[in-house]
Amino acid sequence: MKGIFKVLRSEAVKLRHSKLSSLLLISPLLSLSVGVMYNARSDMPWLEMYSMMALSHAILFLPLMTGIIGALMCRYEHANGGWKQTLALPISRTDLYVGKFLIICFMTFTMQLLFFLAVVAAGMFKGFASPMPIKEIATFVISGWIATLPLAALQLFVSTMWASFAAALTITVIFTLPNLLIIQSGDYGPYYPWAQPGLAMLPMSDSSMNTLGLNISLETLLFVIGGSFLVFFLTGLLYFQRKDVA
Repeated sequence: MKGIFKVLRSEAVKLRHSKLSSLLLISPLLSLSVGVMYNARSDMPWLEMYSMMALSHAILFLPLMTGIIGALMCRYEHANGGWKQTLALPISRTDLYVGKFLIICFMTFTMQLLFFLAVVAAGMFKGFASPMPIKEIATFVISGWIATLPLAALQLFVSTMWASFAAALTITVIFTLPNLLIIQSGDYGPYYPWAQPGLAMLPMSDSSMNTLGLNISLETLLFVIGGSFLVFFLTGLLYFQRKDVA
């Protein structure tokens, strides 16, 4: 655990000198503008407005930003022999890999929190008479974050394997763009990892609240999200432990 905390402190220093924090604001601010301009017509204005705000955020920006964050996690080490310097430190490769993954999880959670605050701000600006269904919207937001964990694991694996930042990011872009079509498919959407954040965050999705109170069916949580996460994370960790450093 001490090794992981060292990694977290080191990555926090790097993040302070990067532009990643400003990137996290892009989707919440765009969503805020959508919420402010949208005129709700139903008797559930909060959920109607939230659904419109979540469309682009959950289907495109959330999986894309998860990929960007994952790619940035290894950009420093790939430059100027950074892996040699990093692995020369008294930190195990497992601690280093887990620490980087936790940073990705923290950053995506922060973006989800900012999105939630954007929903609150938009609703307050609109002056809705009905109270905000905080628990329901928070459930959608947390479910969306959980659905990004397999993508975070996959992107970290790809980013440690390829030195090219562009190549690692291309993987995310290629597989995220089809979300617009795949998320509407009842045959492929429930099994497509990049579509899971959208399905988890949108109230109109086919997923149902499971026993844990998430907007993800128990089967999807265990087999699709949990299964793909284990495959991507363990494969990436095993590769990183055996990775040759030039």
